Amino acid sequence: MTLTQMKNYKALVHVHVFYKEMFEEIRDALQNITVEYDLFVTMIEEDVEFRKQILAFKKNSVIKIVENRGFDIGPFLSIINKIDLDNYDFIIKLHTKGNVAKNHPLVHHVNMSGNAWRKFLLSFLASKEVFDKQLALFESNGKIGMTADDKVTTCLDRDYNAKKILNEFLRKNQIKQCKYKFVAGSMFMARAQLFKQLQQCDLKIEDFAFVDVNRAGELAHAIERYLGQLVYSQGFVIKPYQNILQILFIDLIKFKNRVWNKLFRIIKNKSFREIKQVSGPIKIKYYFFPMREKYDVQNACELLQDQHPSLK
Repeated sequence: MTLTQMKNYKALVHVHVFYKEMFEEIRDALQNITVEYDLFVTMIEEDVEFRKQILAFKKNSVIKIVENRGFDIGPFLSIINKIDLDNYDFIIKLHTKGNVAKNHPLVHHVNMSGNAWRKFLLSFLASKEVFDKQLALFESNGKIGMTADDKVTTCLDRDYNAKKILNEFLRKNQIKQCKYKFVAGSMFMARAQLFKQLQQCDLKIEDFAFVDVNRAGELAHAIERYLGQLVYSQGFVIKPYQNILQILFIDLIKFKNRVWNKLFRIIKNKSFREIKQVSGPIKIKYYFFPMREKYDVQNACELLQDQHPSLK
């Protein structure tokens, strides 16, 4: 199927706007979507001028005022529960995530402070080329259920209260538990049909607490994880549009053969502790969280071999 044919797809795009000053950044990202889409915007208070701004960008946008419950997750439920998923091929979920403090915990040893986390989350809409690359991924592999930036896609989770709430939610809705990854920050592109499982759950925006930024581990954070769980529980996977090992290999091109020959042997043997040890001199160790994540090593090794035949 050609990209022209792929662009016959239709997406539902949900944007939750809490920080109105960040909408311009979201708007720029939306302009990189190369398929037809319906835009649903939620916000917590009426703003006539801002409404005009949204409609000037996309005149048929659906704008809904919601209670300030569940961060971006509650408003997402308020939209998903009301639409016919059979009308869409993909769901694209976005929100105006605020800047974070300098001491915020790292994900994959990547600094998430300031606007970095939001930039990573939005990077899957960085350009029309990046968006088309994701369409091609979905088309070439029927098991890919969701795409997002690899630096914010994780199976690591120290929010034990959120996991406890998630487990209770899964039991209540008779959803099988399984190993999963989730997008930390909840911006992604996914197959629309997967969210029928979410529609069948007894969950609505009124179930979420009013937002209190000083409280973590509440229902919203549990459902953030469930949005990854629902992909894996239905036999699909989350596939980064660019694997962090591929980023590593691109960086390695800059260095002498003996350096990346050594790293290639280590990667091939899946010795992630050693990767962390030897990658320090070339300043890429922050891509790895030692021993806890498993990456697509075989595909990454094949990529490196294709780029550098001498390694075969």
